[in-house]
Amino acid sequence: MRTGGEWVVAALRAEGVRHVFGIPGVHNLAVYDALLRQTDVTHVLARHEAGAAFMADGYARASGSPGVVLVTTGPGATNALTPLVESYAGSMPVLVVMSDVASALVGRDIGSLHEVPNQIECFKPVTRWAEAVTEASAIPTTVHGAFDLLRTGRPGPIAISIPNDFLTARFDAAPRSGGHGRRPPCHVDEIREAVRLLGGATKPLLISGGGVIAAGAEAELVGLARRLGAPVITTVMGRGAITERDPLWHGVLPNGRATDAVIRAADVILAVGCRFAHRSTQGLLLNLSFSAAQTLIHLDLDPTVLGRLFKPQLGIVGDARDGLTRVLQRLGPGYPRDS
Repeated sequence: MRTGGEWVVAALRAEGVRHVFGIPGVHNLAVYDALLRQTDVTHVLARHEAGAAFMADGYARASGSPGVVLVTTGPGATNALTPLVESYAGSMPVLVVMSDVASALVGRDIGSLHEVPNQIECFKPVTRWAEAVTEASAIPTTVHGAFDLLRTGRPGPIAISIPNDFLTARFDAAPRSGGHGRRPPCHVDEIREAVRLLGGATKPLLISGGGVIAAGAEAELVGLARRLGAPVITTVMGRGAITERDPLWHGVLPNGRATDAVIRAADVILAVGCRFAHRSTQGLLLNLSFSAAQTLIHLDLDPTVLGRLFKPQLGIVGDARDGLTRVLQRLGPGYPRDS
């Protein structure tokens, strides 16, 4: 029999979490008691919940692993909203585990200590998934489900709200191993069509976003650029996918002076793991557009970004590493064109 707080920590340990950031409060002490009784997960104390969530965001950016935040009920939880906006905009994997008022008081708006009526609703606009636990036994499966989602979909913040009486309750649950979930592969027909278009291009161009880095597909991106002899432009979040000392790298997308000429010269553009954010494509430095003579191939894990700003001739939904690997394999060996 474990407490709900112990099940939270057990699930985090099973998912490979080794650092969490946060501040204890009267409602989430069961989680902190569980942290004190183990040594695998290290807690980093912050001075403010916003600071804790920014620390988790920075941890996720630096390590590539999800950053985890522990906060208490009401204002303690809502203090984390501002950094979550940044995590949402940057597609950073951050998990916020917050306590709530007792389950019998949730949503009643009767002035419970630290109560924010329908607390979880505050988080839905700035997260990929925001879930309120409605029974104690669901705590471990909800935490594991958050990590499954981070592995299978577009990264971003996730919020879980747990009533404090569930955190102190003792119950049995089936222990589960972590590490489940995988990014979906690209459809074979779409890969075949991408290869046909790229193989017939005279001036191919690659645009790499943060999805390439999230997928660990840097080597595949560079390999495809070498095979095609194609220049590479990165988005701000995609910086580092190719070294900026590489002669094939031509700049960061908002820099119109560095990128405009190569974009206009391209006949086939393969955009991978980028969502063509408005701030990067329609800002002061660049007013990006593609002509009718250009073919845009857009590969992304998130189907909702395809065609949102620029309609591609070919949209491919799937993992960046899988897509780049199979495009490169289907192209086969050959001499790169002059870039």
